[in-house]
Amino acid sequence: MSFNPVQLLPLASQLADYVRQAVTHYGALRASGVEVDADVLAVFLDAKTVSWEPTVAGIAVLRDPKTRAAGCRFLAGIAFAIGGS
Repeated sequence: MSFNPVQLLPLASQLADYVRQAVTHYGALRASGVEVDADVLAVFLDAKTVSWEPTVAGIAVLRDPKTRAAGCRFLAGIAFAIGGS
C-alpha cells in the first residue's frame, strides 16, 4: 500500500481545531481558578470527539477506544504546552 502525506491535510485541520478548543478550555478553567493538567484536557477532548469518525483515504483512523484516548492525550499535551506558555 502506498501513502501520500497530502491525504493527512483534512485530518490535520480537524486536529488543529481540537487543539484550539482545548487551549480555549484551558484558559477558561484557569480563569475560574481550576488547576489544569494535560489529563484534564484529554478528558475534555475525549468528550468532544466521542462521535468524531475521522478517515484518511477512506480508512477509519480511530477504530477503538484506546486509539481515541491516545490521540486525545497527544492533542491535550500540545494544548497544555501552548496554553501554559
